[in-house]
Amino acid sequence: MYKAWTTEGGIRCPLIVHYPDLIKQPSAINDQFLTVMDILPTILDIANIDQPKDVFQNRKIVKIKGKSFKTYLSQGDESPLVHDENSVTGWELFSQQAIRKGEYKALFIPRPLGPHKWQLFNLKKDPGEIYDLAESENDKLNELIDHWTEYVAETGLVECTDTFYDFFNAQYKPRPIE
Repeated sequence: MYKAWTTEGGIRCPLIVHYPDLIKQPSAINDQFLTVMDILPTILDIANIDQPKDVFQNRKIVKIKGKSFKTYLSQGDESPLVHDENSVTGWELFSQQAIRKGEYKALFIPRPLGPHKWQLFNLKKDPGEIYDLAESENDKLNELIDHWTEYVAETGLVECTDTFYDFFNAQYKPRPIE
């Protein structure tokens, strides 16, 4: 699929970084998984600024979820992965939900634009998310759905109900593709 989706077609994009004093391998191309949530921790790390604590100027702040990729920039392929096989990353957009761990990603796209069920993809073997492994690797899917439940609890996400989807679908009038 394409931008504004939680599919790889919507979220996979290039990142160009220019910092000659730090980057060991200029002009290197790598397909390592990073997320926009990693940019702030990286900038703070490069600037040698501690990440904010629980309160800033008498206001409670949300803990930063990303990880710094400064070490990766300075060491290149010799550095450890920013997000290793045990890192779990979740995100949602327009009622679409996704959770990733290692090379696996579970994806939920509601009707009428999706199957309205959790799907499972191995992004290393299938970056185009063509082959749904939900039935053949049900244990892996359930593991990721458990991680999704933790993500919802951590973030306070309010998930849409079937009542919402029914209302939305009654109102939704897709435009013809020209």
